[in-house]
Amino acid sequence: MERALTNIINSENLNDYPLFKEFCQYKEKGLRKQSFHHISEDLYLGNIQEDRLLLKEIEQLSEKVEKEEYKINIYQLVSYYSNLMSDWISFSSEGTVGFVQWCEDKGKAYEFTKIYYYEK
Repeated sequence: MERALTNIINSENLNDYPLFKEFCQYKEKGLRKQSFHHISEDLYLGNIQEDRLLLKEIEQLSEKVEKEEYKINIYQLVSYYSNLMSDWISFSSEGTVGFVQWCEDKGKAYEFTKIYYYEK
C-alpha cells in the first residue's frame, strides 16, 4: 500500500489517478475543519447534513475501488464516522455536556484525543 501511494504521489501527472485525487479532495474538506491544537469534543465543527452527504459520497466512490481489502477499510472508516455522527446527534439532543464521558457511559469505543493540562 505504501509503495502504491508513493508511486502516485511521485507521479508527474496525478490526472492518471482520478480516484486518488477524489479521495484527497474529501480528505482535504475534513482537514480544513480540524486545523486546531485542540477543541472540546462538545463542539461539532461542521454541518451534520453536509458531512452525512460526504460520507455517502465516499461510500459510493469506494464502490469503484477494485482491491477488496481497500474497500473493507473504507467501509470500516465510513461506518465508524457514521456511527460517531449518529451518537453525536443523540448526545446533543439530550442537552448534556461531556461527549467523551457520554460515549464511555454508553459503551461507545471511539478514539478521542487525550487532553493534558499543565500548571506553570
